[in-house]
Amino acid sequence: MIGYLDGTTQKPTETPLSTSIPIESAGSTTDSTTTTPRISTEWYSKTPSLEEWEVRDAWALGLLIFNTMNPVALGVVTTKTAADAWTSLTQNYAITTDMVAVAADAELRGMKYENGQNFNTHIKQLREKLDDVLNAGAQISDASFRMIILSSLPKSWDPIVGTLYTATSPAALMAALKTHWLRIRSCEPNAPTALQVRAKPSNPCNQLLCTNPNCKRRGHSIENCYWQDGEKCYGMALASYIIRA
Repeated sequence: MIGYLDGTTQKPTETPLSTSIPIESAGSTTDSTTTTPRISTEWYSKTPSLEEWEVRDAWALGLLIFNTMNPVALGVVTTKTAADAWTSLTQNYAITTDMVAVAADAELRGMKYENGQNFNTHIKQLREKLDDVLNAGAQISDASFRMIILSSLPKSWDPIVGTLYTATSPAALMAALKTHWLRIRSCEPNAPTALQVRAKPSNPCNQLLCTNPNCKRRGHSIENCYWQDGEKCYGMALASYIIRA
């Protein structure tokens, strides 16, 4: 039925119902005629009769409408020929597809990696967004995808990024970036970060407050205070007295 959708099977202007054949009798031609019925054509015929064309065009129109979800919302013309309906559908759908492609492309280029994230997850998301763009009909070359990957990285990756602009393929680029990521961060999801390793443990002594009225300093108790009236001060004075004695 494609001929009815793209308009190549055109509507005939009229249908001859019969063919007049003169009847000869006794060597003379009379006005009497006999009729020959028109032969029916196949559905795929490019030269149907008017009646055949009208039936087949209506069938093609109905087939198109019933297989389109919400044709009214898509702006499908349902009151004319199948070709009119098909043209309205493809034109409106092409506009919608372009909008989807633009949105998918924007999402792909807006993907950003942040330090501390899983780089494998970031690459997986980039690939998924790339599939969305390609499925929407847009074109992203390997060179463009490489630039998108590099542009998604933070400034702290600039030293390695500057050496990878000549990468031959997205696969080679991602392999090099993954190697860099593995060098600066463990793949273990619960592994401590370098900052956590360098951080000093909290000192419980910092919570102590000396009750010696002559001291009142933090970091020790009166039992370990060397100021006057502190326990350490008393112990040292007693030891000094015994030695002198």
